[in-house]
Amino acid sequence: MSTSKAYTHHTPLLTYMRSPLSSLRGVGPVSLKRLHNLGLYTRRDLLFHFPSRYECFTPIGHASSDKVCASIRITSCAQHKKYTHVIGTTHPHHPCQPTHPVRLFFHKKQYPYLKQKMQPASLWQVWGKAHHEQGTWVFFFPRFAQNAPDEPIKRDAIYPQTEGLTSQKIAHLVTLALNEMPPAEAWYDQAFLTENNWPSFEEALRRVHGIDHTTPEEQAQAKQRLSFDRLLARHILFHQKKHEQHHQRAISLSSSHKDPDAFFAVLTQENIALTPSQMEAYQTILVDLKKAHPMRRLLQGDVGSGKTLVAFGAMIYAIHAGVRTAFLAPTEILAQQTYEKCAHLLKHTSARAVLLTRTTPHKKACVRDICEGKYDAIIGTHSLLSEGVTIPNLGLVIIDEQQRFGVSQRSTLLTKQAYVPHLLLMTATPIPRTYSLMLRGDVDTSYLQSRVASKRTTTLLPQDHMHSLMPKIREALKAGKKLFWVCPCVEASSEKAAVKKRWAFLKKAFPGQVHGLYGTQPEQEKQKALADFRQGLTPILVCTTIIEIGIDVPDATHMVIENAESFGLAQLHQMRGRIGRQGQESFLVVLYTPPLSEGTRQRLDFFQHNDDGFALAQKDFSLRGEGDILGLRQSGFLDTSLLASPELARKAQVFLQTSALSDPVKTCLLSLFEYAQMQAVIKAA
Repeated sequence: MSTSKAYTHHTPLLTYMRSPLSSLRGVGPVSLKRLHNLGLYTRRDLLFHFPSRYECFTPIGHASSDKVCASIRITSCAQHKKYTHVIGTTHPHHPCQPTHPVRLFFHKKQYPYLKQKMQPASLWQVWGKAHHEQGTWVFFFPRFAQNAPDEPIKRDAIYPQTEGLTSQKIAHLVTLALNEMPPAEAWYDQAFLTENNWPSFEEALRRVHGIDHTTPEEQAQAKQRLSFDRLLARHILFHQKKHEQHHQRAISLSSSHKDPDAFFAVLTQENIALTPSQMEAYQTILVDLKKAHPMRRLLQGDVGSGKTLVAFGAMIYAIHAGVRTAFLAPTEILAQQTYEKCAHLLKHTSARAVLLTRTTPHKKACVRDICEGKYDAIIGTHSLLSEGVTIPNLGLVIIDEQQRFGVSQRSTLLTKQAYVPHLLLMTATPIPRTYSLMLRGDVDTSYLQSRVASKRTTTLLPQDHMHSLMPKIREALKAGKKLFWVCPCVEASSEKAAVKKRWAFLKKAFPGQVHGLYGTQPEQEKQKALADFRQGLTPILVCTTIIEIGIDVPDATHMVIENAESFGLAQLHQMRGRIGRQGQESFLVVLYTPPLSEGTRQRLDFFQHNDDGFALAQKDFSLRGEGDILGLRQSGFLDTSLLASPELARKAQVFLQTSALSDPVKTCLLSLFEYAQMQAVIKAA
């Protein structure tokens, strides 16, 4: 099949999917605005707006719950003071089945419509909540459809909705869109679909939306098929990206330039020994740095596993190979902490380090010196991304807590050079986007084992029991312990108020022993609060989630987190990693506001009983979805509920590697799942 002919076969489907919802019958200006509120603009958006759940309704006579469906023959329709009252009898599917009297109650304002539609002797299907009362089945405000086919069980799709746009209205529009959709040219062999018990693309959409008689098993198969399609499209996108990266040119950092053992000499001076996993990761990074195409490696290790030391090793190696390095940190506190550690290690070498942040003294002179190549290791925050900052002969970029930076930000450093610098990403607990990157193999990954065994105890406590903590905190302070108290904030404007409110409360209970730390605080005040906490002058630090990123107070052993239900698992684990960093016994109290939803309760229970960062990341991924892979959003992109299966992701990856997919099919999949528009952006990732 020629390329042009194959692509022509897919064109009607793609054109249809891109058409605006305003062209769909039944969508007027008001409905269109409400659909836009849900992020739905095209027919494709609507068809991929999958039900969040299904409600199952059992026929009268077999009902084991109050969710009932029935085919009924109408007897009369009358208006009462409060309701429209419809009377009928069940219509048996078989002659041997008995009939049952039925009474339906609707809103009074529906009477003119129902009087016209529900004529005596007409057949209708109704479903909803019902109860049996004196031999009669009574429905209040049921859903209904005329001349519905006989079916043993009614499954109703329930959609995410917005004000003024009900789930029923969405279901109606989905049905219209599916009925008008042109047939799709198959991009898999029938044998492959049969092997996996998967339907065609059109049938999969119909099953997921519950259009036809569909069992739960058939819907699960349809979801898996559509998930595979999307994963395959992403693999195609990132395979193209990796192919392009392989042809990019980087400076090969050969050990022949200078002393290859400089890092080990520094470790000897500091009396530091690498763990086996640190040594393995370091050696793997060196292999990457010696290649002529740019390294893209993620260094993943739980809190306290020693990622930064391995990164410093790569930095020292690169400097001794004749290039400069940049270390990008998400916060000024972490950048300052990293600079101090780096400068301490580099004192054993001839290399020079500098710190560049928003509050750096004599910043213009500092930037000028950086651009003139007077420093070998440049550590900083987003200030490194400023337009006027150019690092000559930059060979290695290290980004700590890489999920805090989007693709457009990190590409700023990478695209300022004649050669593409090597890139080392670091993360403690991968949040969904990072975990998704690892699943697809878009970046090479090294894992570090924890240096010390965890002795952290996590306790869940209702928020209204907070006062019971005060005696225990008093005992801990008498024993010389340090405590983080983390306050939530919905937005930046509220964080200062949240900290100051709790700060004032705790100062009354523990006078002279409490300090505060929050994001909008002046930098000098932040540094003083942290310094006083480290020295034990104020052993309670009331703070926001600012502490989750790399704050290192090795002897801190206690923590309280308020309103923990508002945090994801990865964020909770990052904060928990601030205590017990030397392996000492430590305690975390997680305060929550009841009542909790079942999902939130499960999430907090899982957190309480699991201290493994990767397991928590996997759970977080399954609960929240992968997020925008380009880093523009962190969670919830399209049908993320379908992407919780690492096995399916690997299956799609293997399929791409072993199957001869044509370019038109690849183009179709990229367009269908809206990845074609990402290709230009992602080349810089």
